[in-house]
Amino acid sequence: MKRVAVTCVARIVREESAGRMNVDRRELGKFSALYAAVILKGFREEYQATSEEKLRKRWKEGAKNAWKVYREGRVFSWEDQFIVAQDRNRSMKRIIEEWLEKRLIRILVGYFPGRAAEARQYIRMAGYEDREINGLVDRTLGRAKETEFLYKGRKKKD
Repeated sequence: MKRVAVTCVARIVREESAGRMNVDRRELGKFSALYAAVILKGFREEYQATSEEKLRKRWKEGAKNAWKVYREGRVFSWEDQFIVAQDRNRSMKRIIEEWLEKRLIRILVGYFPGRAAEARQYIRMAGYEDREINGLVDRTLGRAKETEFLYKGRKKKD
């Protein structure tokens, strides 16, 4: 659902729309970056809360107790729940890495070119630490002329 919301907002806040809506480009960039950062942070927190390691720990506990959940007259074993949770987690990881992270970095490159401090602020809002920023840029848009400002102050091999 959040992904759909981000897509809708992204379409609404395109630069072409900004002129028609009489919205300042800078404000549009701030809004877009803030929205993308908050959604990304929510996905990352939910993904981390259900990490593979935690799921395996819960699965072992459930297997020991032979815990079963009854739903609609059918018994779902803990193994079934584990598989569903794993699939959900894999899907969330894919959405984060292949879609939400790229969307945020594209917004930052488009609206905050050369303004690393402002751009990094939104990356931090998304839950990333400074040491993670280079990796984030590398796996989304890669090192290019337009993303170079995000590496400012860092060595190329970072």
